[in-house]
Amino acid sequence: MPWIYHEKQDAALCGVHCLNNLLQGQFYTEIDLARIAHDLDDNERALMAEMGTDTKDFLKFMQEDSGNVADDGNYSVQVLSHALDTVWGVSLSSITHEDNAHILANPLGQEAFVCNLQSHWFAIRKIDGKWYNLNSLNKRPEFLGDVYLSAFLKQLELEGYSIFITRGTFPPPQKDSTTGVPFDKTNWMLIADAPAQQQKFSGQGHRLGGAAADDDGDFERAIKLSMQQSPDHAQPESQMSEEEMLALAIAESLSQPGAQPSDSSAASPSAMKISEEPSQDTDPAMVTKIVVRLADGSRLERRFLRTDDIASVYAWLASRAVQVASHVLVSSFPKKEFPPSVVTLADAGLAPSALLSLVGK
Repeated sequence: MPWIYHEKQDAALCGVHCLNNLLQGQFYTEIDLARIAHDLDDNERALMAEMGTDTKDFLKFMQEDSGNVADDGNYSVQVLSHALDTVWGVSLSSITHEDNAHILANPLGQEAFVCNLQSHWFAIRKIDGKWYNLNSLNKRPEFLGDVYLSAFLKQLELEGYSIFITRGTFPPPQKDSTTGVPFDKTNWMLIADAPAQQQKFSGQGHRLGGAAADDDGDFERAIKLSMQQSPDHAQPESQMSEEEMLALAIAESLSQPGAQPSDSSAASPSAMKISEEPSQDTDPAMVTKIVVRLADGSRLERRFLRTDDIASVYAWLASRAVQVASHVLVSSFPKKEFPPSVVTLADAGLAPSALLSLVGK
């Protein structure tokens, strides 16, 4: 029986636990990630300095705490991405990117996922051909299985989690290559000891009529059926068995998009107008420079007129194939959200320059 490495939650160090559980070994400590965070802070200060060291934004930036590590030990996605990429060559890519649109419905070809909601991080990884939830809040790994994986990821997305796909080769596990026994058994456990993942759907363990199911097999078969049928091409409900009706309900829930903002001032990307970038001859007093940090750690920047509205920034991002639906631009210093609106960049305080992050709602 193979072994699984699983660190349990300690303080607010879920970022450390996430990386170590993902890599299957004690590769990082909070000190390692803090060092990376401070290096990233230095890089951001240098970027802000390029916009002018006497600006209000720069002076405010210098007075604020780190944007990459909080006092309680929570780390930004840039820290985790940097730790994986620079040492192991493993990259993180948001599942909402257009190149990854197919993966949520068919994730079995991947090796692992990193999930984040607010200040919590955890990993999902395929180990010896089986999928496990390595959330440090759990006492031990939770078996997901091929059938449930897609539904579990979709559930996380609906709950507001940001999901990242890993690409690259993980380091070999820290155990004897012959016996398979870990060199140090701390935080390791036999895979046979990992309990099955408990389903979290509201209909778990019950038939549609409300009677208790005979066993979990009915629900698992319903999930499998739901992956094979489209709600638009299902047979009439009057001709369906209870299992088929449950499968249809699951399929419909998996096809539903996340809730959209109800604010009437918000506009869809297609309805937003892309403003023309100011020429180099434009009066600098009329121009602002906007730098946007994306979920994968990369940056985009462009010059706007100070009279351009916030919605024009979203339109520009959408034109660059950035997923802006269910996302919002946020400043770190001070922390403030800037949803798409007709408020001008100058009135929003985003001039003469601004460094923003695009984060999931």
